[in-house]
Amino acid sequence: MLKENILSLLNMSDVLNKYNIKIRNNMCSCPFHKDKNPSMKIYDKSFYCFSCNRTGDIIQFVQYLFNLSFVDAMKKINYDFNLNLKCSLSKEEKKHFKKIQEKLEKEKLYKKQLENRKKNKFILYANLYLLLKRQVDKINKTITYENWEEQTEIISNLQNKMEILNMKMDLLY
Repeated sequence: MLKENILSLLNMSDVLNKYNIKIRNNMCSCPFHKDKNPSMKIYDKSFYCFSCNRTGDIIQFVQYLFNLSFVDAMKKINYDFNLNLKCSLSKEEKKHFKKIQEKLEKEKLYKKQLENRKKNKFILYANLYLLLKRQVDKINKTITYENWEEQTEIISNLQNKMEILNMKMDLLY
């Protein structure tokens, strides 16, 4: 009865959003293995990973995600989503589920901070790149027959620095 109630009240996107897993076009990166590109297909009440072949419903997803028994996964869902379904939780289980949720929130905050750092670095590198490009353009306008050798050497050094910045920006995203 508890299983049917959970499955009727929630869908996979509710669960994924709750546990900070981003969905795009009904796909997400699989949390059960290292996944650079989304390989998990999200359906209304279930999921399937094309890489690791893990599949299941909402409850099994929570079971796998938190390494819980099937019954504990249902209890966790009931607790996390405030479903208030008939299901008794001990004080220890409530504490355990609360700790898991706090850990998830810390991970979410860490990921957001990391993403912000990456964005800030990207902006810094992009601004440096533009400054170097302006210098190259400025020097190009001042090249004469007498100074072309010296100026092209300076331009070459600036272009090398620009290439390094390009590589750094590529590594960020």
